[in-house]
Amino acid sequence: EPGAALPPPPTGEVLVRVWPVRAGDGADAVDAVDAHRVLEVATAACPVHLTCRVEVLPGPPEETGD
Repeated sequence: EPGAALPPPPTGEVLVRVWPVRAGDGADAVDAVDAHRVLEVATAACPVHLTCRVEVLPGPPEETGD
């Protein structure tokens, strides 16, 4: 029918989890992931019709063994 509204775009939430990756040991350790940079990139890449959440976790994922 003429003038009918288009269906709304799909909506949803995207969750991005980031773990800091450390390079080096002890006092020389540096965070390879900058939380602010991650937020900028995720926000820029997020489609307008989606809600994007970025979680920067306090450490690398738990690994068993070693």
